[in-house]
Amino acid sequence: MKFIKCLWAMVFLLGLISCGMDHSNLNEAPPPAGINGTEDSNVLMLELGMSKGRVDSIIGPSEFEKRGGSFFNSITCTSHVYNEEFDVKFVHTYFKNGSLIAASDSHSTTCQ
Repeated sequence: MKFIKCLWAMVFLLGLISCGMDHSNLNEAPPPAGINGTEDSNVLMLELGMSKGRVDSIIGPSEFEKRGGSFFNSITCTSHVYNEEFDVKFVHTYFKNGSLIAASDSHSTTCQ
């Protein structure tokens, strides 16, 4: 019984902590739908539902990460650098519950 009370207390505290986090921008607009991009970034090789590890193995590791939403319903946007020789551009990948839900390229900045 003590374990269950402790577990509920931890869930409550984590909920309070997540309320104080900065959730700007990712909550304001939904991520783009599906996978959109060019062959330059390899974004077209991605498939919805992929894990972050699998995405990183295809388009390279992410350099920046932005989280939004509540503790139990968060969306994470990661930014991957590509096309560094000519003009730095970013691929944005969106994950919910660890699965890829959207991706797009040709962004001039990291996830906002």
